[in-house]
Amino acid sequence: MKKIYVLISGTTLLCCFLLMACSTSRNVQQEEPASKGSWQANKLVIDGNDSDWTAPLRFEYNKKEKFSYAVTNDQTHLYVLLRSNDENTQQEILRGGLTVLFNAHAVSEERGAAGIVYPTGNIPKGPMNGKQEYNNNKHIALNNAQDYSLFGFNTVKSLENYDYGKENKEGIQVSVGFNAAGELVYETAVPFTALFNRNSAVNQGGRSLSVGFIIDPIPTDPAARGGRRGPGVAVGGGFGFGGYGSGGGIGISIGTGGFGGGRQRMPKSTRVWREIILAKAQ
Repeated sequence: MKKIYVLISGTTLLCCFLLMACSTSRNVQQEEPASKGSWQANKLVIDGNDSDWTAPLRFEYNKKEKFSYAVTNDQTHLYVLLRSNDENTQQEILRGGLTVLFNAHAVSEERGAAGIVYPTGNIPKGPMNGKQEYNNNKHIALNNAQDYSLFGFNTVKSLENYDYGKENKEGIQVSVGFNAAGELVYETAVPFTALFNRNSAVNQGGRSLSVGFIIDPIPTDPAARGGRRGPGVAVGGGFGFGGYGSGGGIGISIGTGGFGGGRQRMPKSTRVWREIILAKAQ
C-alpha cells in the first residue's frame, strides 16, 4: 500500500511540473485542417510596407491575439506578412521579439523547424531606460531593431546573427515597418532552396508546410535581454536549442521562461501555428 501511495504522489508531482512548464506560453493551436495557400502573382518588395499585398489578409485571430497575417508563394519563394494595429502587440514584437518558424514536414511544432528571429527584442540601455515615454515610443524601438538571426535552414543550420540589411547565405529577406495607417507590418521572403531539397526547390505547389509565429512578452528585467542571441540563449519565449531534428532544422525544447536565477517569472509568449498547402501556378 505504501508503494502505491509513493507512485501516485510522484505522478502527481510530474503532472504539476509539466503544467508549470507549459504555462509560460499562450498556445493558439490550429483546429481546422490545412489551409490552401495563395499564389503570389505580383512582385513583392520586402520593405515593411504592405501596399503591394492583396487586402484583406487571409488569416486573422481573435481579439486576444490582435494580429492578422498572410502566407503566399510563387514558383521560387514563400512570402509571409504579419500585421497588427494593437499598440501592446506592436511593443511586444518590437521590444520582446518575434520568431517566425517554418516546419517543412508540415508538423506544427518547433522541433525540426527553421526560423527567423526579427526583431530580436531589445530594451533601451543607459539613462533613458527608466523613462516611460522613451520605453513606449515604438518608432525608437523600431530603430533599435538592428540585427536578426537565422537557424535551421539548409545552409544556415546553427544560429547565425546578422546586422539588419546585411545579406545572408540563404537569400532570406526580412523587414519591419509601419504603414500609412500606423499598423506594424512584418514581411519576409524565404527561397524554397532554404527550406527544401535544392535540386527540386521550384514549383512546390501542392506541398504542405507549417508556419508558426512566436511573439515574446516585453522583458521587465533589463538584464533578461540585450545583445545578440547566441547558441544556448533563450529565443522566442524561452525555448532553447537541442539536437538537430530531421530535415536540418534545429530541435527546440520548451523551457520554463523565468524560473530560477532569482528573477520573476516571465509573462507568457504567444504561439500560433498553421499548416499551409502551397499554391500552384495560375
